[in-house]
Amino acid sequence: MNIQQMRYVIEVEKTGSISRAAGNLFMGQPNLSKAIKELESSLGIRIFERTPKGVIATDSGGKFLREIRGVVEQIESIETRYCQTTANIQSLSVSVPHCWYFSSAFSRFARELDTSEEMELEFNETDSVTAINNVLQGKQHIGFIRYHMDCEPFFMQMLAEQNLKHRVMREFDNKILISKTHPLSCAESITEKELADYIELSNGGCSVSKTQSTQCSAAINPAKHKVCVREFSNQLVFLANETRSYMWAPTLPGELLEQKGLVQKACSTLNRRSRDLFISVHGHVSGKLEKLFLEKLHEQIDVKSVYA
Repeated sequence: MNIQQMRYVIEVEKTGSISRAAGNLFMGQPNLSKAIKELESSLGIRIFERTPKGVIATDSGGKFLREIRGVVEQIESIETRYCQTTANIQSLSVSVPHCWYFSSAFSRFARELDTSEEMELEFNETDSVTAINNVLQGKQHIGFIRYHMDCEPFFMQMLAEQNLKHRVMREFDNKILISKTHPLSCAESITEKELADYIELSNGGCSVSKTQSTQCSAAINPAKHKVCVREFSNQLVFLANETRSYMWAPTLPGELLEQKGLVQKACSTLNRRSRDLFISVHGHVSGKLEKLFLEKLHEQIDVKSVYA
């Protein structure tokens, strides 16, 4: 039994519905039902029973809920008390994919903070598996992951197993990003076959192991020539200077492409549709800074939709 399971059953009792509780907790109903069954099995009691009016606590379940409610309140009181020691520090740590609109949103977010107060901010561009682990281990307050649609079953399973909550932020088609001086820069669209002899630039992918990658579709064909560059700004510099390279990326705004001497082309033979997901332990953002960053990110994504 852990604090998260206690919060789950308290929410179910409060709403009188597993489906409504699952929605409030930002998790799937099957995962919540499974967590409750596991808790009931470990305790040896039935906590809830279904009635025509909804889910209600059994006699044993009601007694259990009364006892743990005080425990959860004590834990939350302790968390609040110790958090107050850093209440005047503006602190936010996030893991994000390698993408311009995350960094742009973060810079806009930072500009709105009160510079008269102490500030501790961390912006970590990383792969999806590392972002999940960072949030799970408490290294980052919140995280964002990106995956190709063919890899969605793998990531959905991973998030469910770790009891992490998620919400879709954006779905998009990737395009081929190349230098204006690239041999294919004048083409209206580019085929996968035409890319075969060029260098694919990546950020290291999702850090999915060879064993894990079998859960992803074989349609994501690896390039013969690959270079890994982690930071997005360095990727743009590499593309501009290495005229034989290319990279898959969401649509970038025209002014950024012009500034970096780059162009984007559609691929006529390969679909690279991806999703960005928001992930967190509790499924919601309670801190003022987390809410402000999400607000700036939503604004940036709305601007992005003009280009996509």
